[in-house]
Amino acid sequence: VNSIFEGLKWLGLGWDEEYKQSERGVLHRQMADATFQKGLAYRDFTPAHSGDSEKSGAQGTWLFNPGMRELSREESDRRAAAGEPFALRFRVPREAGHIIRFNDAVYGEQMKAGADIEDFALLRSDGMPTYHLASCADDADLRISHIIRGQDHLSNTFKHVLIFEAAGYTPPQFVHLPLLVAPDGTK
Repeated sequence: VNSIFEGLKWLGLGWDEEYKQSERGVLHRQMADATFQKGLAYRDFTPAHSGDSEKSGAQGTWLFNPGMRELSREESDRRAAAGEPFALRFRVPREAGHIIRFNDAVYGEQMKAGADIEDFALLRSDGMPTYHLASCADDADLRISHIIRGQDHLSNTFKHVLIFEAAGYTPPQFVHLPLLVAPDGTK
């Protein structure tokens, strides 16, 4: 944390307030619950690393069990009331032709079909928010107008646009900057 503050001071930037994302869990869970109540999220009761899930990614990370998306609300409520652990996932629109788009100040218009985005987690099975949910809830709450970050986050932005829109917020202006790399190619 001190290195962040030192870097801001070095750049001549100040701040009005300090927030620790880890202390804003109530806000994050409120946004997740509101998204769920609108039918834009669902409970996924699939245990982590079970054979019923789809695998994706270089590390073989488990994404989701597509059958959970169609679980009835009644069955979902019954299982949650019985204490069965679950992750809360965003119900990404799958209709043919549904496109998520945003304009990036550096890379211009960005578009991706909803069918090409997995139903990503908002809350983990232990109730902790994911980066996607926490950052969007904080940005909406703090009325952030511009998000400036590295281009390695460009692909996350489609998920963030969905979260902002589900919560009833206009997404901020996104600015993705090329990464600075060392001579060996590392960040």
